[in-house]
Amino acid sequence: MPSERLSVLQTLHDNGVKTFVSFEPVIDPRQALTLMKVSMPFVNTYKIGKINNYGGIDKKINWTDFLQQALDILRPAGKAIYIKHDLRQAAPSIKLYGNEVLPDEHNVS
Repeated sequence: MPSERLSVLQTLHDNGVKTFVSFEPVIDPRQALTLMKVSMPFVNTYKIGKINNYGGIDKKINWTDFLQQALDILRPAGKAIYIKHDLRQAAPSIKLYGNEVLPDEHNVS
């Protein structure tokens, strides 16, 4: 359950452990954004990727809007953010910084 995972992340963080969450694949953007907001006090790093080719779900989502909202939440909080390749490709108009892309990920330009 998400609530159990959040509780464990908070306990780890409170005990000095650096924490990360992986939002991939994002299936429900609203849920992912809500979980980002709730987890910010005790998560250090976020990895974010989109769902691909699953019953057309990915075609119905405005990935540019989702990514911009995620960045608007996480950047001001100074969180480490890694945006996966497929999400970058789905939202090419969003300006990302070098530290927001995994350097060892394929197709990094």
